[in-house]
Amino acid sequence: MKQFLRKLLASILTATFGRQKLMFLLSEPEDNALLGFKRDGYLHDIGWVNSIANNAIIDVTGQPLPWVTYPFIHFITPRLQETFALFEFGSGNSTLYYSKRVAQVDSVENDRHWYEKIRNTMPVNVNLFYCEMKAGGRYSRYALETEKKYDVVIVDGRDRVNCCKNSIPALTENGIIVLDDSERAEYSQGTDHLKAAGFKQLDFWGLAPGVTYLKCTSIFYRDNNCLNI
Repeated sequence: MKQFLRKLLASILTATFGRQKLMFLLSEPEDNALLGFKRDGYLHDIGWVNSIANNAIIDVTGQPLPWVTYPFIHFITPRLQETFALFEFGSGNSTLYYSKRVAQVDSVENDRHWYEKIRNTMPVNVNLFYCEMKAGGRYSRYALETEKKYDVVIVDGRDRVNCCKNSIPALTENGIIVLDDSERAEYSQGTDHLKAAGFKQLDFWGLAPGVTYLKCTSIFYRDNNCLNI
């Protein structure tokens, strides 16, 4: 298994940096340790190696993680509060992760099979909903349909542009919106809409669990926000 993982890492890093730059990095002892799989190496310690090895979105101890960038996870986790109400588009390990850190999680899922599979695995502070996904339809307005106000809305499911646009009225006065894969051009209308509505954008670039490419998770926030940014 170790040999397989080392070969996998080498192929990933070669594709990311190019062979010449990779060989330079690996020639430096400190960078070699940082990029390596061994304990105290960065990829090991953030749980990326464990996630790849088990084909699961988990940390180094096997606990569930959201499928977002590690820098975002490290930033938001200590800022989540036990009093928060959180809504998310898309359900799974992220739902389990957030439910341990906030008062209430409401989550809408558009995949019927996945919804039926996980609905009975959720903690008591999670409300899991199913809604058929149609572009610009009820799914994208589901945060409003609960008739609640949320401190955090996570947009990590389908129809993300419309989810961003339609979720603003569902926020508390100091609420924030999180958009995963915000670097994708197809979501630019959503990010532009949020910024036109007075939100600032804070980007977190990096790897995500089980992902071998650079991606971005962004927080959209206003003044006096709940994360004290």
